[in-house]
Amino acid sequence: MDIFVKVFLVSTSLLWLKAPFTHAASETDTSRLRKDLLTGYDKNSRPVQNHRDTTRVKVNFILKGLDLDERKSIFNMHAWTVLVWEDGHMKWDPKSYGNITRVHFSAHELWQPDLTVYNNADKSEIDHFGNTRLIVYNSSHVVWVPPTKFQVPCQTDLRKWPYDQQTCSINVGSWAHDGTTLDILIPSNISTMDVTDFRPNREWDLISNTFEKRTKYFAEVPYPDIVLKLNLARKSSSHTACVVIPGLAIAAAILIAFWLPPGSSERLSILLVTILINVLYLYYVYSAIPNNGDSVPLVLLFYRDSLFMLAFALVWTVCLRYLAATKRDSPVPLPSFITGFLASFPAKILCLDPRPTTGRRENTGSEGNEQGDGAANGNPNPFGSGVEKNNPFQDDWAWLAHLLDRVAFMVYLIIYMIFYLALL
Repeated sequence: MDIFVKVFLVSTSLLWLKAPFTHAASETDTSRLRKDLLTGYDKNSRPVQNHRDTTRVKVNFILKGLDLDERKSIFNMHAWTVLVWEDGHMKWDPKSYGNITRVHFSAHELWQPDLTVYNNADKSEIDHFGNTRLIVYNSSHVVWVPPTKFQVPCQTDLRKWPYDQQTCSINVGSWAHDGTTLDILIPSNISTMDVTDFRPNREWDLISNTFEKRTKYFAEVPYPDIVLKLNLARKSSSHTACVVIPGLAIAAAILIAFWLPPGSSERLSILLVTILINVLYLYYVYSAIPNNGDSVPLVLLFYRDSLFMLAFALVWTVCLRYLAATKRDSPVPLPSFITGFLASFPAKILCLDPRPTTGRRENTGSEGNEQGDGAANGNPNPFGSGVEKNNPFQDDWAWLAHLLDRVAFMVYLIIYMIFYLALL
């Protein structure tokens, strides 16, 4: 037993004696290259040998997604920003470092262009670019492709809602440098962002996008920036189903009511129910559409004006019932020019039914005999009012009311057609 204990102690002592002489892991070519490149490097200074030299940054965008908040008038764009510039301190001979031609650096280890959004709407976010790694090539070129979120105000014009199109702009440029120290370059043969991996939005379709370089001069000093413009169109299928089509049904209900005789109870019922439905949809559209200042959406104007027209149609119906069915104690003939127009061809087309011409008769004092005479003469009251007719000109007044009703029908039809042409 003692022999085994002694052997164990001796072997443990030998291992302990060898431990201090174990060699540390050898330094790799990559770590040696990184150490040499970062020695004496100042990430807060522009990477040029002469301060008069201009740093040129090539910029491109790969669009990934977008979103537009109408109520807040805020537009969000998600993209990958491709930035390429030349860093004069990042240059080496690959043969001295195991033929390494490129090396990675963490975010903010090297100098980065101070690009920012001039019309930024995110007050809490100044750094718009994600902290991704940079790729440095032995030719001194630095490539940085950070994920980017731009949030800018976008004033929406909802007048054509839900068939509206919106244009949102983003201005990107250097915050501290002018064009003589940091110049922005864009690809000469490209004027639109790459949308190969674009994720469609459920509310908006991307119609077009452009980006261009713009240079402004202040005291003869150039200040370049990039202007991104995105044109969006609303996906209106669901809004058409729940807002526009009911408006068409309301218009059809009003026209059907005008086709009914003013004396019928169904006409008043249709108008009253349609007024209630119109009020509900007017409130719904007002709640669904954000407040847009002086530019009132046409669909909201449609339901507002339709409510006025319904109210006028209700008053019109009451007036026509009085005109056509009120019993007059003394004969009141129509003016000659109205009588002449009633006998004209356009009046016959508008009134559709044959004009009554045999309804002028004396009052017998018996309602039953009068109704029998009317049936025998083939001249029923076109309004169905059931009022005893002791006026020989009563049929003329009833037919005038019938003509006015047809004229109102044509006027309402034309107005609603104009409404829908303007809306669509």
